[in-house]
Amino acid sequence: MAKEIQDLVAIAPALDLGPWNHVRQVHAKRPQVTLSPKRFYGSDNWKRAARSALRYHFKGESPRTRPLFTTRSVASSGNLVKSSRLMSQWKNASREVAAVEMELSGVYVAARRRQKEYPIVAIRGISDIVGFRREIEWTAYACATAASFAISLLRNLPPHFLIPHEATRSSGSSPEKSSLTEATLVFDLSLQFHRNRWFFRDRPILRQHGRQIIEIAKWAQENDRCDLFLLVLPALREYCDLTGLWAERKDFTSTGLLFAERCGNHESRIGSLVAQAWLLSGQGHTDAAMSHVNAAIRIARKASLPLWECEAMAMEAVVLRRRRDHAAAIRSCQNALRVASRLQGKGRTHASAWIRYELGLNARDIGALDKMNQELMAARRVLRVDKLGNPSFNVEFAWLVHAALGFVAETKGDYQQAEAIYMQSLAFFSQGGSRSHVASILLRLANLSRHLGKMSDAIRNAEEAREIGRVLQSARILLAADAILNDGRT
Repeated sequence: MAKEIQDLVAIAPALDLGPWNHVRQVHAKRPQVTLSPKRFYGSDNWKRAARSALRYHFKGESPRTRPLFTTRSVASSGNLVKSSRLMSQWKNASREVAAVEMELSGVYVAARRRQKEYPIVAIRGISDIVGFRREIEWTAYACATAASFAISLLRNLPPHFLIPHEATRSSGSSPEKSSLTEATLVFDLSLQFHRNRWFFRDRPILRQHGRQIIEIAKWAQENDRCDLFLLVLPALREYCDLTGLWAERKDFTSTGLLFAERCGNHESRIGSLVAQAWLLSGQGHTDAAMSHVNAAIRIARKASLPLWECEAMAMEAVVLRRRRDHAAAIRSCQNALRVASRLQGKGRTHASAWIRYELGLNARDIGALDKMNQELMAARRVLRVDKLGNPSFNVEFAWLVHAALGFVAETKGDYQQAEAIYMQSLAFFSQGGSRSHVASILLRLANLSRHLGKMSDAIRNAEEAREIGRVLQSARILLAADAILNDGRT
């Protein structure tokens, strides 16, 4: 048995796995067991033993109502074993064997490679008892309990079981220390960013430890660990966004798409497609961006993932707005709001607020300033920068709404308020936000300075925004910056 599996088997009974065996977690009711004599077969001794065990668990004074788990050895056969005589022989030859199954041997052979042997562990739900003809409903129930246990196990394993120490080893540190400390940090960070982008994520901590995530991603690529790569990918994209590593962001996302397709990971596929659409549309490649968005929407609908469908539709609205097809963008927002209305809890609240913000930007672009203010204020009721004590939403989105309200103040002639909002927003995004958002706010400040006749300030902000646009290869930012610079030099 591999060392990793020995460790896993040893700690599993001590883990707090939560209510994995509750009916609400299993999503299936426990079937009945009928102990009539005609259901038993085999030798008399075997039938007595089977009846005694089943009676103890199902018909005793205090029968169990939930499944249990145990860590035991199993034997694997290429054939279905129902013979009580054969099982008696196996028990006599190998007393530690608790069960016999058919599939594990094939997995074990596949995991043994010349270059490396991959550790494997089987999680099986028990439905068949040799010597007893059970109800057919036990097959589905056994599958459901095994799946519930597996999910709870993965959620509650110490992180170093999922992130190998080779991937987290730092220069000068021991593998053990690196594995336990850095893997825990990376794992916790990665889980934050795996949720839809409307939810809270700790970007300052990500900025501090993002290089470690890049090293893990590179290690996962080199070792063909698509599971580990997809675990860190959302955080990896955000870190590249924070630091302006746009070429790396594009490459990592492309690799993520390939891994997600291979693994059948729908959420990672949708997240990667949406991320690519945002990047491509910012660079002016709106047709390619729309292709990515449409693929994300199809996957989300087919997989019945309404939260991800809503996110993909919201990105569709962004791409259409950047293509200046505002009528279609507004329709996309309205469709996304209908999907959001089917969501539950904070997912519904945060998604709806973000879509309202996007509607506000469309209203801005078509000159409907009253409508813009209405939509932004609806978004601000949820995404508030003055209520950041323990936010459940993405703080960056709250600051985007705040910055957009600066434009509302500017159009109303309240230039002092507008400048104050822009400076507040710029301070946030410079410390913990996307570089593209930094450029957008610099452009707003440059436009305001130009309007007020402060051309030196306008040129300085536009030049800084242009440099960001050059690194990001953003046609949108470059065009806006050049327009201000050309006006300032004439």
